Amino acid sequence: MGLKLEYIHVNCHRHRTLYLLTLELANSLRLPLPNRGLSSQEIFQAVHEYFDKRGINAIITLDEFDYFLNTSPYEDVYFLVRLYDEINSQVKRIHYVFIVRDKTSLDLVDKSVRDHIVRQIIEFEPYTSLELFDILSDRANESFKQGVVEEGVLKFISDIHGADKGGSGNARVAIETLEVAGDLADKDYSNVITVEHAKVANTKVNPEMTSVFENLGNLDLVQLLLLKSLIRLLRRFKVDKVTMGQLEEEYRQLSLDLGEEPRRHTQIYESIRRMRFLGILDTSQSGKGMRGRTTLISLKVPVTDELERMVDSNIMTGNQPRG
Repeated sequence: MGLKLEYIHVNCHRHRTLYLLTLELANSLRLPLPNRGLSSQEIFQAVHEYFDKRGINAIITLDEFDYFLNTSPYEDVYFLVRLYDEINSQVKRIHYVFIVRDKTSLDLVDKSVRDHIVRQIIEFEPYTSLELFDILSDRANESFKQGVVEEGVLKFISDIHGADKGGSGNARVAIETLEVAGDLADKDYSNVITVEHAKVANTKVNPEMTSVFENLGNLDLVQLLLLKSLIRLLRRFKVDKVTMGQLEEEYRQLSLDLGEEPRRHTQIYESIRRMRFLGILDTSQSGKGMRGRTTLISLKVPVTDELERMVDSNIMTGNQPRG
């Protein structure tokens, strides 16, 4: 359209006051500011004059804008959003894109402000596991040498965080998990990033995964024996997933060794379903390379000595679920 256009992206999580926000705008434009302290409004006036004198239209994207809404006084929010009530100008040079994580964050905003924010809405659904896999593949190609990321790592992370698999659908968290997995591989002097690295990274990026350990106290003996059987199989075969048939057979043998009557398939399936609900296990359907279709079982946390000791301790005490 022949317009002079400037684009500026400001993260309101880092710049969550009007002063920090306007200062970031000025710094992005490399505006020379006087040594004396200027108010937020004065800095914004200088920014607007910069655009006006040069005939520039500006698109300013305020990312994570809900942080600004939640931490700033009403008058600062009003000034920013209804800028041209405060600045006299024949041409509106500044145009906003507001990005919020949740539209409900706008519910408590005064109507006079909200009507200026909520004009045209584009809503992005949380990412699915397939979409996250595409994003992670792109980042992995940019960040790591070929062959460094072991097969299955990206799928594990995308399945854990994909909205369609029960995750948050948050791409940032998924990318951070991959980054931390890379750091862990460096610390292990490993030439490859393994699924085990990804599992450990997931617990570090998502502290709530410690609830897996807390939920052990809510498992009955059958569930604990299934969990012990899964840990044994994963360690024995050095794999990330086992089939339902393998797990049932290992569980039956472990139960007989301990003098317990093995449960039937229906109760085993229900026990696995409950542990999946608690976020301890993950299940998926087998794909290419396996005859027929079967359920694959995996742990959502790394197989560690600490986890196995906790499971053994609860089995020895004949743990019964609480509540």
